[in-house]
Amino acid sequence: MNINLVTKLVCSSIAMSATALAQPETSAPSHAGEHDAAPLVASANTATTAPNMVSVMGKLGFLYSGGYGAALRYRHSIVPRGFIKHSRFHDELGIEGGFDYTRYGIDLGVTEWDLSLMEFSAAATWNFWFTEDFAAYPRAGLGFGVASFASQDGLPAPVGYGGIYGVGGVGALYDAGALTLRAEVNNRELSVGGALTF
Repeated sequence: MNINLVTKLVCSSIAMSATALAQPETSAPSHAGEHDAAPLVASANTATTAPNMVSVMGKLGFLYSGGYGAALRYRHSIVPRGFIKHSRFHDELGIEGGFDYTRYGIDLGVTEWDLSLMEFSAAATWNFWFTEDFAAYPRAGLGFGVASFASQDGLPAPVGYGGIYGVGGVGALYDAGALTLRAEVNNRELSVGGALTF
């Protein structure tokens, strides 16, 4: 046997093994950091909203000599995920039916009347949830009102009236846990109260 040939083969094998060990390992690409690199933006579709809301509010009227009353509202969300995507706040569109009663005083100097106004309304409300707890909204729709007058001093009072009119306003909601606080204002009155969502 040629000793020189065996020696060369052994040396070549050792050299190849050493070269292979010296090379860095090639591993499959890691995706562990991909989630960490994702932007921490709150999903607009994860905001907590309930599809139904029943509100009861007290009212302070601005017309005539001032007034007071109460409002009962039922709202149902028809577009709960809204229209605004990939944003830090969430919107939702709903429809709301309501019954309002307001009693106004009218002081004419020579006589005084009481005006009782009953209103039925249907409106759209567009809630913008800036946080999980706070939202603001516009409200717009149509209403039908029936008014009656009463004299405080026995003198003749006007006859009642009724008709269709526009309703509107802006409001705010604050989710306080079991109860949602609600306030709304328009050009006739300020309404403040609470709501239950389900």
